[in-house]
Amino acid sequence: RVSELEALSSNEKIEGSIGIAHTRWATHGKPSKENSHPHMDNSETFSVVHNGIIENYSELREFLQSKNYKFYSQTDTEVIPNLIHYFYSASEEKNPIQKYLQAVSDTCKKLHGSYAIEVISKDYPDNMIVARQSSPMVIGKNSKELYISSDIPAILSFTKDFYLLNDNELAFLSRENVEFYD
Repeated sequence: RVSELEALSSNEKIEGSIGIAHTRWATHGKPSKENSHPHMDNSETFSVVHNGIIENYSELREFLQSKNYKFYSQTDTEVIPNLIHYFYSASEEKNPIQKYLQAVSDTCKKLHGSYAIEVISKDYPDNMIVARQSSPMVIGKNSKELYISSDIPAILSFTKDFYLLNDNELAFLSRENVEFYD
């Protein structure tokens, strides 16, 4: 429960201006700490939360395992940050932001099923990339902050300005700005 998580972290000093969190029922694996979001890649560079079902996660998992990636959960979500890392590491793109965007885009092209994902990286601590396919996602903005949610009511008390992300669309977020890519 969210209240239990809040109590666990109440004594911790949390630094930063960006974060991701997700509450959901597990679609793969039992509800457990190992299967809970966010999920990170093996290098702990990329973190992802995901709403939806990746239908081809078994094939993606096998591919990544053949490339020496390890898995610590039974979830379909864990393939996403590892696939982002795979594409990011393989990229020859010189511009770091373009490299990050391309790795997320290449990952999304490999995912079959439905997803709304939020991706953060320790290398880009002030940015987030979000993408969706057949799962709801809304971006809300007020004068100070941006919010991502699967539905408007969850963030309606923070803003009245919304953008509904389209299928196969990515958004690159900073504190002040949103850039859209298709």
